[in-house]
Amino acid sequence: MILKKKGIAVISLLFSLVAFIAGGNCATGAEDENVITIANGEWPPFISENLKHHGVVCHIITEAFALEGVTVVYEWVPWKRAFVLTERGKYDATASWVPTPERKEKFHFSNTFLRNQKVFFHMKSKPFDWKTIDDLKGLKIGGVLGYTYGEAFDKAVEEGILRLERTPTEIQNFKKLQAGRIDIYPQEKEIGYGNIRAFPENEASQFTHHPKPLMETTHHLIFSKKVEKNERLIKLFNKGLNTLKESGKMDAYYGASREGEYEK
Repeated sequence: MILKKKGIAVISLLFSLVAFIAGGNCATGAEDENVITIANGEWPPFISENLKHHGVVCHIITEAFALEGVTVVYEWVPWKRAFVLTERGKYDATASWVPTPERKEKFHFSNTFLRNQKVFFHMKSKPFDWKTIDDLKGLKIGGVLGYTYGEAFDKAVEEGILRLERTPTEIQNFKKLQAGRIDIYPQEKEIGYGNIRAFPENEASQFTHHPKPLMETTHHLIFSKKVEKNERLIKLFNKGLNTLKESGKMDAYYGASREGEYEK
């Protein structure tokens, strides 16, 4: 009986030691200020779980932080969830977001690492022209959950002047264009054609865009203002980003992306 009790005690002690060691390791990882988690959705050809380095934007973010001794881990979730959970502090940051007054109230925005134009995509079989927001009245317009399309456009949607149907992903909007379920879809030009390349060549050739941009966009890494350490993180990122820009590597990476070198 005494031997049995001693055996149980030894086993219990071993389990306690394993739990202590495992718990210690977990705590160390969780508290490591030099490892951060960034939440992203799919945004090819700039950001994707399936691209080399997860796309050129992630490559730039990873290297900018690495220059300051910070390691990045990426989590892949829908964009709306990435935004909400980063604001709550579950993730350290999310990319790549366009500034709006509402977003600036909740987030710190990094320095710019990408400039782009949003244009209206449509099918060649449905010619489209516009000059002002009023010209968009009566059209079925596609959009993505959580995305902004500029102050004037967003306000027109809020006031019911424009009809916007949002989906979780960009590719869904191109499928809706193809099926005739929407008339136009605003999207960054490079991103749009990156999505279109997913279609068979004979189908991809049926898409086009209007040359007039809906908006000029700058893109940023964002950090919740609710988390105190984020002021330190954004300074580190901006410093690393500046070094990357000055070295010429950032431009070189975008050049490589345009050549398709990030496609696995």
